[in-house]
Amino acid sequence: MRVASVLAAVAVAEYVLQGETGQVVSGCRCEGTGANGHCSYHFHFGSNEKKPWCRTKYNCGFPGSMLKGSWDYCDVRGVERRRAEDGKFYTALEFRDHYGGKGKELYQQAKPWVEKRVAADGVAYIARDFRAYYVDQYGEAGWVDAWEKA
Repeated sequence: MRVASVLAAVAVAEYVLQGETGQVVSGCRCEGTGANGHCSYHFHFGSNEKKPWCRTKYNCGFPGSMLKGSWDYCDVRGVERRRAEDGKFYTALEFRDHYGGKGKELYQQAKPWVEKRVAADGVAYIARDFRAYYVDQYGEAGWVDAWEKA
Protein backbone atom coordinates (compact mmCIF):
# COMPACT_ATOMS: atom_id res chain seq x y z
CA MET A 1 0.00 0.00 0.00
CA ARG A 2 2.90 2.39 0.65
CA VAL A 3 4.18 2.05 -2.92
CA ALA A 4 0.75 3.04 -4.23
CA SER A 5 0.76 6.11 -1.97
CA VAL A 6 4.18 7.18 -3.19
CA LEU A 7 3.17 6.69 -6.82
CA ALA A 8 0.00 8.70 -6.27
CA ALA A 9 2.02 11.54 -4.72
CA VAL A 10 4.41 11.55 -7.68
CA ALA A 11 1.50 11.54 -10.13
CA VAL A 12 0.03 14.71 -8.61
CA ALA A 13 3.37 16.49 -8.26
CA GLU A 14 2.78 20.15 -8.76
CA TYR A 15 4.04 22.25 -11.64
CA VAL A 16 5.51 25.41 -10.12
CA LEU A 17 6.64 28.69 -11.67
CA GLN A 18 9.05 30.14 -9.12
CA GLY A 19 12.22 32.19 -9.17
CA GLU A 20 15.35 32.42 -7.08
CA THR A 21 13.62 33.63 -3.91
CA GLY A 22 10.44 31.59 -4.40
CA GLN A 23 8.56 34.42 -6.08
CA VAL A 24 6.04 33.71 -8.83
CA VAL A 25 7.61 34.06 -12.28
CA SER A 26 6.23 33.93 -15.82
CA GLY A 27 8.54 31.12 -16.94
CA CYS A 28 11.44 28.95 -15.85
CA ARG A 29 15.12 29.54 -16.54
CA CYS A 30 17.24 26.71 -17.93
CA GLU A 31 20.26 25.75 -15.84
CA GLY A 32 22.51 26.47 -18.81
CA THR A 33 25.11 23.86 -17.81
CA GLY A 34 25.45 20.11 -17.67
CA ALA A 35 24.13 17.37 -19.90
CA ASN A 36 20.46 18.40 -19.68
CA GLY A 37 20.84 22.06 -18.69
CA HIS A 38 20.39 23.42 -22.21
CA CYS A 39 17.18 23.49 -24.20
CA SER A 40 17.29 20.41 -26.40
CA TYR A 41 15.79 17.03 -27.21
CA HIS A 42 17.43 14.76 -24.67
CA PHE A 43 17.05 11.27 -26.12
CA HIS A 44 17.88 8.73 -23.47
CA PHE A 45 16.17 6.18 -21.25
CA GLY A 46 13.13 7.87 -19.74
CA SER A 47 13.08 10.75 -22.21
CA ASN A 48 11.78 10.57 -25.73
CA GLU A 49 9.94 13.88 -25.85
CA LYS A 50 8.54 15.54 -28.95
CA LYS A 51 9.12 18.92 -27.28
CA PRO A 52 12.51 20.26 -26.16
CA TRP A 53 13.20 20.61 -22.44
CA CYS A 54 15.91 21.56 -19.99
CA ARG A 55 16.80 21.16 -16.33
CA THR A 56 15.75 24.37 -14.60
CA LYS A 57 16.99 26.61 -11.83
CA TYR A 58 15.20 27.26 -8.53
CA ASN A 59 13.01 24.10 -8.63
CA CYS A 60 10.90 25.77 -11.29
CA GLY A 61 8.62 23.77 -13.58
CA PHE A 62 8.04 20.06 -13.17
CA PRO A 63 9.58 18.43 -10.10
CA GLY A 64 12.53 16.17 -10.73
CA SER A 65 13.31 12.82 -9.20
CA MET A 66 15.48 12.40 -6.13
CA LEU A 67 18.51 12.11 -8.42
CA LYS A 68 17.65 14.77 -11.00
CA GLY A 69 16.47 18.35 -10.64
CA SER A 70 13.39 20.17 -11.84
CA TRP A 71 12.73 20.60 -15.55
CA ASP A 72 10.46 22.38 -18.02
CA TYR A 73 9.75 22.55 -21.71
CA CYS A 74 11.54 25.33 -23.56
CA ASP A 75 11.33 27.25 -26.82
CA VAL A 76 12.19 25.11 -29.85
CA ARG A 77 13.59 28.19 -31.60
CA GLY A 78 16.60 28.08 -29.25
CA VAL A 79 17.47 24.43 -29.82
CA GLU A 80 20.83 23.66 -31.45
CA ARG A 81 20.60 22.85 -35.14
CA ARG A 82 23.24 21.22 -37.31
CA ARG A 83 23.74 21.27 -41.04
CA ALA A 84 22.85 18.00 -42.73
CA GLU A 85 24.26 16.60 -45.96
CA ASP A 86 21.38 18.26 -47.85
CA GLY A 87 22.64 21.69 -46.69
CA LYS A 88 19.69 22.35 -44.35
CA PHE A 89 19.84 22.85 -40.59
CA TYR A 90 17.98 20.35 -38.39
CA THR A 91 17.48 19.79 -34.65
CA ALA A 92 18.22 16.35 -33.21
CA LEU A 93 14.51 15.50 -33.46
CA GLU A 94 14.34 16.67 -37.07
CA PHE A 95 17.43 14.57 -37.93
CA ARG A 96 15.72 11.55 -36.40
CA ASP A 97 12.44 12.21 -38.19
CA HIS A 98 14.04 13.09 -41.53
CA TYR A 99 16.71 10.36 -41.68
CA GLY A 100 15.07 7.62 -39.58
CA GLY A 101 17.46 5.01 -38.18
CA LYS A 102 20.50 6.93 -39.47
CA GLY A 103 19.37 10.19 -37.83
CA LYS A 104 21.32 9.86 -34.58
CA GLU A 105 24.55 8.92 -36.33
CA LEU A 106 24.20 11.70 -38.90
CA TYR A 107 23.39 14.24 -36.19
CA GLN A 108 26.53 13.27 -34.28
CA GLN A 109 28.63 13.45 -37.46
CA ALA A 110 27.27 16.97 -38.10
CA LYS A 111 28.73 18.35 -34.84
CA PRO A 112 31.34 20.44 -36.71
CA TRP A 113 28.52 22.19 -38.59
CA VAL A 114 26.48 23.68 -35.75
CA GLU A 115 24.41 26.73 -36.65
CA LYS A 116 25.91 30.04 -35.48
CA ARG A 117 24.56 33.58 -35.38
CA VAL A 118 26.29 36.89 -34.82
CA ALA A 119 25.55 38.81 -31.59
CA ALA A 120 25.85 42.55 -30.96
CA ASP A 121 29.55 42.14 -30.11
CA GLY A 122 30.24 40.87 -33.66
CA VAL A 123 31.02 37.31 -32.53
CA ALA A 124 29.35 34.27 -34.13
CA TYR A 125 27.92 32.03 -31.40
CA ILE A 126 26.23 28.64 -31.29
CA ALA A 127 22.80 28.79 -29.62
CA ARG A 128 23.94 27.91 -26.07
CA ASP A 129 26.73 30.51 -26.14
CA PHE A 130 24.41 33.10 -27.70
CA ARG A 131 22.02 32.40 -24.82
CA ALA A 132 24.83 32.87 -22.28
CA TYR A 133 25.67 36.23 -23.89
CA TYR A 134 22.08 37.56 -23.76
CA VAL A 135 20.12 35.72 -21.03
CA ASP A 136 21.05 38.01 -18.14
CA GLN A 137 19.86 41.09 -19.99
CA TYR A 138 16.86 39.71 -21.90
CA GLY A 139 15.81 36.64 -19.94
CA GLU A 140 14.93 33.17 -21.19
CA ALA A 141 12.37 34.32 -23.78
CA GLY A 142 14.22 37.46 -24.85
CA TRP A 143 17.46 35.77 -25.84
CA VAL A 144 15.51 33.54 -28.24
CA ASP A 145 13.96 36.63 -29.85
CA ALA A 146 17.47 38.08 -30.27
CA TRP A 147 18.62 34.76 -31.79
CA GLU A 148 15.76 34.87 -34.27
CA LYS A 149 16.66 38.43 -35.32
CA ALA A 150 20.42 37.75 -35.65
